[in-house]
Amino acid sequence: MNSGNLRSRKLDFGFTLVEVILAVAIFSIISLAAFTLIINYNRTSDLLASQLALQSEGRNSLSQAVNDLRRINRGSNGAFAIDSADADSFIFYSNIDSDPYFEKVEYFISGYELRKSVTKPSGNPLIYDPLDKTTTVLSTKIANNSAPLFSYYDDTYAGTGDSLALPVDVTAIRFVKINLVLDDRPSAPLAPLTMEAKVSLRNLKDN
Repeated sequence: MNSGNLRSRKLDFGFTLVEVILAVAIFSIISLAAFTLIINYNRTSDLLASQLALQSEGRNSLSQAVNDLRRINRGSNGAFAIDSADADSFIFYSNIDSDPYFEKVEYFISGYELRKSVTKPSGNPLIYDPLDKTTTVLSTKIANNSAPLFSYYDDTYAGTGDSLALPVDVTAIRFVKINLVLDDRPSAPLAPLTMEAKVSLRNLKDN
Protein backbone atom coordinates (compact mmCIF):
# COMPACT_ATOMS: atom_id res chain seq x y z
CA MET A 1 0.00 0.00 0.00
CA ASN A 2 1.53 3.30 -0.98
CA SER A 3 1.55 6.51 1.11
CA GLY A 4 -0.97 8.24 -1.18
CA ASN A 5 -3.69 5.68 -0.46
CA LEU A 6 -2.98 5.89 3.31
CA ARG A 7 -3.45 9.64 3.32
CA SER A 8 -6.70 9.23 1.36
CA ARG A 9 -8.09 6.76 3.90
CA LYS A 10 -7.18 9.05 6.81
CA LEU A 11 -9.12 11.87 5.18
CA ASP A 12 -12.10 9.56 4.67
CA PHE A 13 -12.30 8.83 8.40
CA GLY A 14 -11.78 12.43 9.60
CA PHE A 15 -13.56 15.82 9.38
CA THR A 16 -12.47 18.85 7.50
CA LEU A 17 -12.37 22.23 9.30
CA VAL A 18 -15.40 23.41 7.30
CA GLU A 19 -17.41 20.39 8.44
CA VAL A 20 -16.49 21.01 12.07
CA ILE A 21 -17.47 24.68 11.86
CA LEU A 22 -20.76 23.76 10.16
CA ALA A 23 -21.56 21.15 12.83
CA VAL A 24 -20.84 23.63 15.63
CA ALA A 25 -23.02 26.26 13.95
CA ILE A 26 -25.95 23.82 13.57
CA PHE A 27 -25.58 22.69 17.19
CA SER A 28 -25.53 26.33 18.36
CA ILE A 29 -28.69 27.15 16.40
CA ILE A 30 -30.52 24.11 17.78
CA SER A 31 -29.35 24.90 21.33
CA LEU A 32 -30.46 28.52 21.04
CA ALA A 33 -33.87 27.47 19.72
CA ALA A 34 -34.30 24.97 22.54
CA PHE A 35 -33.23 27.55 25.14
CA THR A 36 -35.69 30.09 23.70
CA LEU A 37 -38.51 27.53 23.83
CA ILE A 38 -37.72 26.75 27.47
CA ILE A 39 -37.64 30.45 28.42
CA ASN A 40 -40.94 31.10 26.62
CA TYR A 41 -42.53 28.04 28.24
CA ASN A 42 -41.45 29.15 31.70
CA ARG A 43 -42.65 32.69 31.05
CA THR A 44 -46.02 31.43 29.79
CA SER A 45 -46.34 29.13 32.80
CA ASP A 46 -45.59 32.03 35.17
CA LEU A 47 -48.14 34.26 33.45
CA LEU A 48 -50.77 31.52 33.56
CA ALA A 49 -50.09 30.92 37.25
CA SER A 50 -50.39 34.66 37.93
CA GLN A 51 -53.66 34.86 36.01
CA LEU A 52 -55.12 31.88 37.88
CA ALA A 53 -54.03 33.35 41.23
CA LEU A 54 -55.61 36.68 40.26
CA GLN A 55 -58.88 34.97 39.31
CA SER A 56 -58.90 33.01 42.57
CA GLU A 57 -58.30 36.15 44.63
CA GLY A 58 -61.10 37.95 42.81
CA ARG A 59 -63.55 35.08 43.15
CA ASN A 60 -62.87 34.73 46.86
CA SER A 61 -63.37 38.46 47.44
CA LEU A 62 -66.60 38.58 45.44
CA SER A 63 -67.96 35.42 47.05
CA GLN A 64 -67.42 36.82 50.53
CA ALA A 65 -69.03 40.16 49.69
CA VAL A 66 -72.03 38.52 47.99
CA ASN A 67 -72.64 36.17 50.92
CA ASP A 68 -72.52 39.06 53.40
CA LEU A 69 -74.84 41.23 51.30
CA ARG A 70 -77.41 38.45 51.01
CA ARG A 71 -77.69 38.44 54.82
CA ILE A 72 -78.18 42.20 55.05
CA ASN A 73 -80.70 43.36 57.67
CA ARG A 74 -81.27 45.97 60.34
CA GLY A 75 -78.52 46.42 62.89
CA SER A 76 -78.87 44.83 66.28
CA ASN A 77 -79.33 48.36 67.64
CA GLY A 78 -82.28 48.96 65.28
CA ALA A 79 -80.29 50.97 62.70
CA PHE A 80 -81.35 50.83 59.05
CA ALA A 81 -79.68 47.98 57.15
CA ILE A 82 -77.46 50.30 55.08
CA ASP A 83 -75.29 52.83 56.87
CA SER A 84 -73.64 54.48 53.85
CA ALA A 85 -73.09 53.79 50.15
CA ASP A 86 -70.29 55.34 48.11
CA ALA A 87 -68.44 54.39 44.93
CA ASP A 88 -65.54 52.75 46.78
CA SER A 89 -67.10 52.02 50.17
CA PHE A 90 -70.25 50.26 51.36
CA ILE A 91 -71.25 49.98 55.02
CA PHE A 92 -74.16 47.79 56.05
CA TYR A 93 -75.39 45.41 58.74
CA SER A 94 -75.35 41.66 58.23
CA ASN A 95 -75.28 38.49 60.29
CA ILE A 96 -72.03 37.13 58.86
CA ASP A 97 -71.52 34.43 61.50
CA SER A 98 -73.61 32.02 63.55
CA ASP A 99 -74.33 34.27 66.52
CA PRO A 100 -77.72 36.00 66.96
CA TYR A 101 -76.31 39.52 66.34
CA PHE A 102 -75.88 41.56 63.18
CA GLU A 103 -72.37 42.88 62.57
CA LYS A 104 -71.55 46.25 61.04
CA VAL A 105 -69.64 45.44 57.86
CA GLU A 106 -67.67 47.68 55.53
CA TYR A 107 -66.05 46.84 52.21
CA PHE A 108 -63.73 49.53 50.91
CA ILE A 109 -60.69 50.28 48.74
CA SER A 110 -57.50 51.59 50.31
CA GLY A 111 -54.73 52.13 47.77
CA TYR A 112 -54.32 48.82 45.95
CA GLU A 113 -56.13 46.87 48.64
CA LEU A 114 -59.70 45.69 49.04
CA ARG A 115 -60.42 45.61 52.76
CA LYS A 116 -63.25 44.34 54.92
CA SER A 117 -63.99 45.74 58.37
CA VAL A 118 -66.30 44.08 60.89
CA THR A 119 -67.63 45.59 64.12
CA LYS A 120 -69.56 43.40 66.52
CA PRO A 121 -72.22 45.00 68.75
CA SER A 122 -71.53 45.15 72.45
CA GLY A 123 -72.85 46.69 75.66
CA ASN A 124 -76.35 47.29 76.99
CA PRO A 125 -77.92 48.92 75.11
CA LEU A 126 -76.05 47.49 72.12
CA ILE A 127 -73.67 49.83 70.31
CA TYR A 128 -71.09 49.44 67.54
CA ASP A 129 -67.88 50.69 69.12
CA PRO A 130 -65.22 51.69 66.52
CA LEU A 131 -62.60 50.36 68.94
CA ASP A 132 -64.03 46.87 68.39
CA LYS A 133 -63.52 47.04 64.62
CA THR A 134 -61.35 44.38 62.98
CA THR A 135 -60.06 44.79 59.43
CA THR A 136 -58.79 42.18 57.00
CA VAL A 137 -57.26 42.55 53.52
CA LEU A 138 -59.08 40.56 50.84
CA SER A 139 -56.95 41.58 47.86
CA THR A 140 -53.74 43.54 47.29
CA LYS A 141 -54.14 43.83 43.52
CA ILE A 142 -57.03 46.28 43.13
CA ALA A 143 -56.79 48.53 40.07
CA ASN A 144 -60.25 50.11 39.83
CA ASN A 145 -58.84 53.62 39.52
CA SER A 146 -61.84 55.69 38.32
CA ALA A 147 -64.10 52.64 37.93
CA PRO A 148 -66.49 52.42 40.90
CA LEU A 149 -66.26 49.36 43.11
CA PHE A 150 -69.97 49.62 43.95
CA SER A 151 -72.96 50.71 41.89
CA TYR A 152 -76.46 50.90 43.37
CA TYR A 153 -79.94 50.37 41.90
CA ASP A 154 -83.52 50.80 43.09
CA ASP A 155 -86.48 48.45 42.80
CA THR A 156 -87.08 49.40 39.15
CA TYR A 157 -83.82 47.75 38.08
CA ALA A 158 -84.39 44.79 35.74
CA GLY A 159 -80.83 43.94 34.74
CA THR A 160 -80.11 46.99 32.60
CA GLY A 161 -80.19 50.72 33.12
CA ASP A 162 -78.29 53.44 34.90
CA SER A 163 -77.21 53.17 38.51
CA LEU A 164 -78.45 55.59 41.15
CA ALA A 165 -76.59 58.87 41.16
CA LEU A 166 -74.27 59.65 44.05
CA PRO A 167 -74.90 60.61 46.79
CA VAL A 168 -77.37 57.75 47.07
CA ASP A 169 -80.51 57.65 49.17
CA VAL A 170 -79.65 54.43 51.03
CA THR A 171 -83.31 53.63 51.65
CA ALA A 172 -83.83 53.30 47.88
CA ILE A 173 -81.13 50.67 47.30
CA ARG A 174 -82.39 47.23 46.33
CA PHE A 175 -79.58 45.91 44.10
CA VAL A 176 -75.81 46.27 44.32
CA LYS A 177 -73.28 45.65 41.57
CA ILE A 178 -69.69 44.94 42.61
CA ASN A 179 -67.05 45.65 39.97
CA LEU A 180 -63.54 44.40 40.73
CA VAL A 181 -60.59 45.33 38.53
CA LEU A 182 -57.44 43.43 39.46
CA ASP A 183 -53.92 43.81 38.13
CA ASP A 184 -50.90 41.68 39.02
CA ARG A 185 -48.44 44.51 38.44
CA PRO A 186 -45.18 42.49 38.36
CA SER A 187 -46.58 40.56 35.37
CA ALA A 188 -46.69 43.47 32.95
CA PRO A 189 -47.91 41.50 29.87
CA LEU A 190 -51.18 40.62 31.61
CA ALA A 191 -54.16 42.86 30.97
CA PRO A 192 -56.16 43.90 34.06
CA LEU A 193 -58.80 41.35 35.04
CA THR A 194 -62.38 42.60 35.52
CA MET A 195 -64.84 40.58 37.60
CA GLU A 196 -68.43 41.49 38.41
CA ALA A 197 -71.23 40.35 40.69
CA LYS A 198 -74.81 41.58 41.14
CA VAL A 199 -76.66 41.09 44.40
CA SER A 200 -80.34 41.49 45.16
CA LEU A 201 -80.81 42.73 48.72
CA ARG A 202 -83.60 40.28 49.49
CA ASN A 203 -84.39 41.48 52.99
CA LEU A 204 -84.96 45.01 51.69
CA LYS A 205 -87.40 44.11 48.95
CA ASP A 206 -90.70 45.92 49.04
CA ASN A 207 -93.66 43.60 49.69
